[in-house]
This record gives sequence, structure tokens and C-alpha cells, in this order.
Amino acid sequence: PHTYASRYTAADLERWAERVRAWRSGSEPGDPRRLTDRNPPRRTKRDVYVYFDNDHHAHAPLNALELSERLVHA
Repeated sequence: PHTYASRYTAADLERWAERVRAWRSGSEPGDPRRLTDRNPPRRTKRDVYVYFDNDHHAHAPLNALELSERLVHA
């Protein structure tokens, strides 16, 4: 069996889109995972980079496009 043989659902992609919107506006999502307990500096906006791992059935490029569409039309 292949380890990477899945794709993100529409709900998964919307959850990630909400997180990206928060990060790029300078805030953060409600459930961040941090390396430290320190509060991050507040910013007016940020650049956000999202990476999709390649997978056996090539869902990663399609999921990346779907997420991009959600963010462009937000």
C-alpha cells in the first residue's frame, strides 16, 4: 500500500484557507501549534507559504489549485 494516497476534502481545504487568511492578515488561527509559549509579534500582514506533499495519485497539485482558488476569491 502507498502511504500518500489521499486527498483533502472541501471541508479540509476550507479549514486551511481560514488558517491562511488569519496568518496573512497578521493574526493567527484559533488553534495554533507553537514551538514556544511566547506570544508572536503582531503584524499587519504576512506572507504565507503553503506546501503540499506529492502523493501516489497526484492529488497534491489539484488540492493546491483548489486552495488557491479559495484564497483568490476570498
